[in-house]
Amino acid sequence: WSALGHHHHLHVLTDEAGSPRAAYSGSPTARGLDEVGQRWFLKVTLDGEAAPRVETVPADRRVVHDLALDVSGLDGRSVAEAAAAALEAARVGPLDVVRLTFGGTQPYGFRAHAVAPALAERVAHLSVRDRTAPPGADVPDPRTAEGRFVSDLRARLESAPDERARRVVELARELGLDALRG
Repeated sequence: WSALGHHHHLHVLTDEAGSPRAAYSGSPTARGLDEVGQRWFLKVTLDGEAAPRVETVPADRRVVHDLALDVSGLDGRSVAEAAAAALEAARVGPLDVVRLTFGGTQPYGFRAHAVAPALAERVAHLSVRDRTAPPGADVPDPRTAEGRFVSDLRARLESAPDERARRVVELARELGLDALRG
């Protein structure tokens, strides 16, 4: 028996020949914005002596997307275009649920919620978060505790192995800065 293999929230146990012997599809619908991607059922066909055939069948027509967009260097109009392009690149459909987080350095006059109405028309539900920083805010004085903290987390962010690890570091940065600023 081999270890569990993962494929889009599917867990399949195979034997030495690679034939599936057990499978668990997970939850057929997303239970929160942290459960992104398509959800699946497994259809297993047993046909006499032939190897079992396993197919994936979409379990939910909705897909949860958790998207991030760095708006550094953009202006208001190009933020809207970049946000629309991010939805398109993620293949977001009209039944989907989307959380879009704006990050980076805040463009002059930028308001995340001003971009939301046009995007919201394209999806079933849209949640927008503004995590942008004012110009210069990302370079605190390195002689301060805040500066050392931000420098350390920037290094951790650059070496983060995956998106989940990056989100953890970003959350640690937000909470840590809130604590340091009282």
